[in-house]
Amino acid sequence: MDLDWRTASGPSWPDQVLIVDDEHYTRKVIRTLLLSIGCTKIHEANDGTHGLEAIARSVPTSSCSTEEMPGIDGPAFVRKVRSPARFHCRACR
Repeated sequence: MDLDWRTASGPSWPDQVLIVDDEHYTRKVIRTLLLSIGCTKIHEANDGTHGLEAIARSVPTSSCSTEEMPGIDGPAFVRKVRSPARFHCRACR
């Protein structure tokens, strides 16, 4: 079955995106890319701790995190968000 790209519906973008990165320039580049594809509700955090606070406050539908950050790094950030025992955010499970 061939898909005709002219009649296919467009992609569905997340309602809210959280960018978690300790580098300001990287957050700026990701924000610009997200804006260029139609995402308009973009939140930022400069480390994992502030990222967890932002998720509790804004409940984004998607997040983007770097692997290496001071304090809570990317993998630890993801584990905390996905662990109901540590981080109590129903929308995140």
